[in-house]
Amino acid sequence: VRPDTYTVKISLQGFQTLQRTKLVVNANDRLAAGNFTLQVGEISETVTVTDQSAVIQTRSGERAYTLESLAIQNIGVNGRSFFGLAALVPGVVPTSDTPTQVSNFNVNGQRANSNNFTVDGVANIDTGDNGGNMATINLDSVAEFKVLTSSYQAEYGRALGAQVQAVTKSGTKDFHGSAYWYARRSGWNANSWMNNRSGISKSASKRNDFGWSFGGPVYIPGLFNKERNKLFFFFNQEWQRRKDPTGEQRVTVPTALERKGDFSQSVDNNNNPYPYIRDYTLNLPCKASDTSGCFKDGGVLGKVPASRLYAPTLAILSIFPDPNVTGKTGYNYTSQTPASQPHREELLRIDYAMTDNWRMAGRYMQRSEVFDLPYGISGWSIGGNLDTMSVIQKTPGRNFMVNMTGVLSNTTSLEISFGQAHNSLDHYSTSEKLTRAGTGMKDLPMLFPQAIQLDMIPSFGWGGGRLSNTPTMRTNQAPFTNFNTTYDVLANLTKIMGSHATKVGVYVQRSLKDQSAFANFNGNINFNNNTSNPYDSTHPFSNAALGIYDSFNQASAFLKPKWRYTNFEWYLQDNWRANSRVTLDYGVRFYFLTPQWDKSMTASN
Repeated sequence: VRPDTYTVKISLQGFQTLQRTKLVVNANDRLAAGNFTLQVGEISETVTVTDQSAVIQTRSGERAYTLESLAIQNIGVNGRSFFGLAALVPGVVPTSDTPTQVSNFNVNGQRANSNNFTVDGVANIDTGDNGGNMATINLDSVAEFKVLTSSYQAEYGRALGAQVQAVTKSGTKDFHGSAYWYARRSGWNANSWMNNRSGISKSASKRNDFGWSFGGPVYIPGLFNKERNKLFFFFNQEWQRRKDPTGEQRVTVPTALERKGDFSQSVDNNNNPYPYIRDYTLNLPCKASDTSGCFKDGGVLGKVPASRLYAPTLAILSIFPDPNVTGKTGYNYTSQTPASQPHREELLRIDYAMTDNWRMAGRYMQRSEVFDLPYGISGWSIGGNLDTMSVIQKTPGRNFMVNMTGVLSNTTSLEISFGQAHNSLDHYSTSEKLTRAGTGMKDLPMLFPQAIQLDMIPSFGWGGGRLSNTPTMRTNQAPFTNFNTTYDVLANLTKIMGSHATKVGVYVQRSLKDQSAFANFNGNINFNNNTSNPYDSTHPFSNAALGIYDSFNQASAFLKPKWRYTNFEWYLQDNWRANSRVTLDYGVRFYFLTPQWDKSMTASN
């Protein structure tokens, strides 16, 4: 049965009718409703039990915790994701201050990517990392969510960690609606101690979450569903308008003189003067005590002659923003630009009681996100520590489910579900300063020009220790494209045989995931200062001005494998109430897990 509050009524000829009310059943609960004692009398006489002790789950041994709709709505959650409420469950340790997906917490020591997440019984989890959401679901759409942490039955599979189950709201025989608005502002919060100490103002943040929901019966007065107990609907829509704060970024960027090849005013990572740019053709020392091997164009120590500059790599120094601070040790550019992250989602659910014994439900939910990220994506295909990257992240997603449940007899029930989930994830930049044409680097030679995507420039490295807080503009794996679609089919048959509740079922999941490989398609050039490099000029920026590489690597081709798998699982379990004090839960689950394979035949193990 669906999660709800039920009334159990028992009647027998010669006895008074007995009914017990307010029996709360959560997702996949097995409850003992207690003993029913019938009193002699007429069926027309009814005994209603309303004042009773709380019904507890004594018919199964799993460790499970449930939060219902009222609790979900009344508990404040940072981020407006019900995953934040999982921290209330014993054994759950969040790995994020604002959990938004099932991989944001560990349960009883299990790995975070060992958890499973379903919405109305259908998987809603990215099969690439087994953690990301296909589609998101907001708090006002959730009737309840349940976390099974351990000792759960054989019917729960796919992953060995916690089982997180969300059940969406349904319509009722009465119309109900709501509208809401939640707001957060950086102006309502104090600055951090570290920011105050460093003289840094608060990073701007602004968030508005607003939406509405409406549900009820679908009926035509006098013609269809007259009792309003057959067909129901529920719809929810939510928007999020967010400007999320970022931490301060301190970076050393080339100065106006350095962009022209003049390092006479340059400094090192300790803010000490460093005009000692080595000319390898002289094969002489270049240091503070002996500058005979240093560049001295026109007698200016540290100035490189125009004839020695290499235009394609000199242009690299001009892709960075101009310095905006002076007199600081280890950096000359600082930024703290918030990211714009608009979000929208919809959910529609239809429930239809076809007969007294057969019910059907269908649900569709989707999200739309287009983020504008000034720093790109940390640790991913495209991003860095400069706020000029203008990276766009698109992450649409959807989840569809249709379910049918039926009572075949007084002791047998059947449930069949089909679901599809999909998400896309794309990273690219709209900045001309990340293209070869827009930066004057069209003539920059590359080993494999056919591998370059969207005319992107390579990534550049500036290590070696001469500079601190070197600029990062990681583009070597851009653009990143991905889509993931899963299909779920599951069937469960339950049979009550005396004190045994036996259940058998099958689960099939098909996954399709097309994703660009994590390789250096656009190239990676390092201009590190390195004493082992015979051509080294002793400064990363001067190495770029002269076209002196410390290392170079590039993938020979752009690859986008098409990953596929089909997994089969089936189980048999029994719940045996041996006596009034002992209940045994036992079962077995079988797995046939096929390895992921690349349909395009471009990847290898």
